[in-house]
Amino acid sequence: MRKWLLRNAAPGIAAAAMFAATAAAQEVAFKDPTGDDNGPGAYTYPTDTVYKPGSFDLTEFKMTVSGDKANFDVTVNSTLEDPWRMGGGFAVQMAFIFIDTDHKVGSGFTTGLPGLNVTFAAADAWDKCVILSPQGPSRVQTEVTTKAGAMAAAVLVPGRTKGAGRTISGAVDLAALGGGDPTSWGYQVLMQSNEGFPDAGDLLTRKVNEYEGQHRFGGGTDGDADPHVVDILAGNGAGEAAEADAQHTMLGYEAAPDGTPVRQAMLKMVYLSGHAPAAEAAAAEVAPAAEAAPAMAAPVMRPAAPAPATKLVMGGTTYTKWLWGTQRDSGSIYNFTTVPGEGYSDNGQGSEVELLLSAKMSKQVDVKARLHSRFNQNFWTNFGGFGGRNDITKGCTSGDCGEYDPRSNQYVKLRGVAVTLTPGYSWLDSATIGANDFGQFDPFVIGRLRYIDRDNAAGLLFQGSAAERKFTWDATRISLPRLWAGPNFNTGILHASDAAYGLQAKATPNRTFDVGAIFQYVNDQEVDARDLNLDDGRDLRFRFKNAVIGAKVGIHPSAQFDIRAAIYHSNSETDVDQDDTKPEPGMFGIAGFSPVIQGKHDDNIWKVNLDLNDPMGAGLSLNIEAFSFGADYASMMASRREADVLLTEGHDSAFAFPGPSNAAFGVFKGNPTRIGYGGWDGNAQQVATINVDNEFTDFDEPMAETAIGWKGVTVAPVYGTGAFDLAAEYTYLTYNTNWQAFGDDTRPILDSYYPTMEVDSGVGHNFRSAYAPFQDKTTHIALARFKYVANVGKGVDLFGKIKRISETDLRMNNPNYLPYNADGSKHYYFGSNTTADLYGAPPEITVNGVTGNKWKPFDSISDDDRDLSYTMLQIGAGYQLSSDLYGSLTYEYYNADLKDGNTAFQAYQLHEMASGKHTKNKLMAKFRYILAGAEFGLEWQYNFGTFDPDFGGGFVPQVASEQIAADHNVPVGSLGFEGRFGGWNSLESRDFTQNRLKAFMKVQF
Repeated sequence: MRKWLLRNAAPGIAAAAMFAATAAAQEVAFKDPTGDDNGPGAYTYPTDTVYKPGSFDLTEFKMTVSGDKANFDVTVNSTLEDPWRMGGGFAVQMAFIFIDTDHKVGSGFTTGLPGLNVTFAAADAWDKCVILSPQGPSRVQTEVTTKAGAMAAAVLVPGRTKGAGRTISGAVDLAALGGGDPTSWGYQVLMQSNEGFPDAGDLLTRKVNEYEGQHRFGGGTDGDADPHVVDILAGNGAGEAAEADAQHTMLGYEAAPDGTPVRQAMLKMVYLSGHAPAAEAAAAEVAPAAEAAPAMAAPVMRPAAPAPATKLVMGGTTYTKWLWGTQRDSGSIYNFTTVPGEGYSDNGQGSEVELLLSAKMSKQVDVKARLHSRFNQNFWTNFGGFGGRNDITKGCTSGDCGEYDPRSNQYVKLRGVAVTLTPGYSWLDSATIGANDFGQFDPFVIGRLRYIDRDNAAGLLFQGSAAERKFTWDATRISLPRLWAGPNFNTGILHASDAAYGLQAKATPNRTFDVGAIFQYVNDQEVDARDLNLDDGRDLRFRFKNAVIGAKVGIHPSAQFDIRAAIYHSNSETDVDQDDTKPEPGMFGIAGFSPVIQGKHDDNIWKVNLDLNDPMGAGLSLNIEAFSFGADYASMMASRREADVLLTEGHDSAFAFPGPSNAAFGVFKGNPTRIGYGGWDGNAQQVATINVDNEFTDFDEPMAETAIGWKGVTVAPVYGTGAFDLAAEYTYLTYNTNWQAFGDDTRPILDSYYPTMEVDSGVGHNFRSAYAPFQDKTTHIALARFKYVANVGKGVDLFGKIKRISETDLRMNNPNYLPYNADGSKHYYFGSNTTADLYGAPPEITVNGVTGNKWKPFDSISDDDRDLSYTMLQIGAGYQLSSDLYGSLTYEYYNADLKDGNTAFQAYQLHEMASGKHTKNKLMAKFRYILAGAEFGLEWQYNFGTFDPDFGGGFVPQVASEQIAADHNVPVGSLGFEGRFGGWNSLESRDFTQNRLKAFMKVQF
């Protein structure tokens, strides 16, 4: 059996070297060279864009004693980000800090933790290990307890691990490290990647395979011989270039042809000068000369081995959810969805299961499949589909769709199947045929496509590289879904031929510079109704075309300075007229619903980010972002909720809809609130599309909002020292959609290219509303937030935030657009165009002997002005109640004073009006409990507040009849008024209270 030898000949390292680290006031610090984040020498990053260059490139390690705490800082060569919303300021990295406290051969452990595939020299056996992970301490501790065996007692997990700038930090009790002089200890830092779905025996570690994948490192083997480690300390820890060679030597390994280990990597500690173990002890670990091999910095390809027997691996996740709330809705076990027939609910219990199947047919062929049930009508009360109405023709009522409706059956459906080919060609790394989430691309152009499930999209994906992966490329064809991916939220009838095509390339000639380009083309086709000759087949016409091209550049001259820039250009064209014999595009009136504008348009997005990462060494970093999103920018495949593309917090999610109760079209009968009075938790995330998707979400999930039309700048300083973090933000927004009459006087006001779905902007703005016919708006967002770990018990997390939003919108700013002349006749602003088509003249009514307007006439451009003053305060505390249970209690207060010219609302009339004073209080209790592989979560909220309407004057208040009272839940005789299209807007103050709870259990198997 031939061996694959991956190691370098051990270079001689001078015993008397320069000081590699400093020891002052109980501080230990080591450096590591940049550009050595390649394991034994040839490891490559996963292809998903969340794994940014330098993310696992260890550059510095520091341990500082402060009182009775030992503080650990691990710095990498890339600004930390939290794309998976772990909550600690970073997501993809994980660091294992091994410590040798006694230098005794035979004391401690020589085996690494499960999943790392490393050993330690006998003279460098580790006594303690500190894990810095973005996952919660309960989850990490449970993994350690269940997987580390006899080593578990030596593993320490900080009560809080945070990421800021480029540094990951955590602290443990100094006494837990066993006492002694930290400056005399040996240290080894292993950079890994946080894995939320590890193999059964691995401790949250991400695997290294022979070829990289979307979430797999490449350059190793598909067995368990290779070390699953990307970067380590080496040599003297001085950051010298030669230490990269020492790293490659230590991480060298041997693998048999079937991938089983012949020899695993053997690591040594790094010590401050004068504290290294005796030379003879270290020498005992040197491999016999007979096993020596020529030095090589990278693996060499072994001869093809016989294909291993096909091995089927099956795992999965069960997920059970409970919803309870005082809205008393029963629907599809989601707090929010607008999908017809699905409904929404705050009461229900249901279970899902996801089965993941994987088989390796050969070294070149992998097969994966995912079977997944989904809630829909899958209640525990459904009893497998029995007990409902049998008449399917009557549709769904209160979540009961009948026994024979498929949504009432507890199906497990095929959600994704893919075959990945790794043929070993020099020009092609891999080809994936089938399901994918396409996270390898860019959220502005082709975003991660998840919808409810992962990898719901399917198509062809080819990936290649050259010049030792300094150049990479990805090419794809994605089949368009029948829903949401075209005008009017569909792709027509001939969906089998509809596709998106993507191509991206990236060059990284060195660590200080990278450049990339991306292209996407969407082609939505239909049969051409004008082709009357069927003998030669049918001609096609386009229904929707969309092309996007983008370029990105990054400059990274040092760990303290980072600049990134991106620009995108799109053009789009629609041809969706109802009469297929006409090529003209369809148009919108007011409240048109579509994920793209109609007609033919092109526009740009650009964005520049400057990061200053603690340039003065005082713990203060600064992030600056400038951006502009064109009003006509359209990218059909951009992320719809899966990515946050801007630095700003944006608007808060507590006021999700225009109305004070977060009601959809709430002025009409039978339109109750969708998400609940409390809205969603937290701030909104921004996406580069009006095709925003918040469907099938609960109140504890993030809300997405469109950033189309936004332009401005964000300045965000971050300060951290020890147990205290302070961050702030100031954002100035103006808008590329600041226009009059949609920016085109020549078009009738009701013949617009722009969809104005849910256009009334309320307290914040509806998450999909990018366009209004008249806008002249500016927004200021300012906030400060802190987090502090008080040294009480196991450490009490104290956190809080204050946020201010000031927003003004003059809307109509030119009297030429007023709808009526002084004599009451229509006013025309261009030819026969008049806003009287949009703003109706109020009839006179008499109420209790008072005669006047039914609503205020639009006779001044100030009648539609909007002014919002918004304050949010948060204070909370969290505590690790036990090794398995973490709990927190949070209070949030919102005060929104909105003066909204009610004339503007008379035009659209579809939502509750929200002008007036709003106060809202949210009391939240959250718990996370980990029990040997099962994760439990619970969030309870009590929301209460008031709304005091203020719609100005100029109209006669009406009195609610018995019918109005019954239809709109207002007291008989209470004051209000009907608008142009009916509905009812109450003038009475309203008090709101709402209880809601979500609990879940997740078990991986």
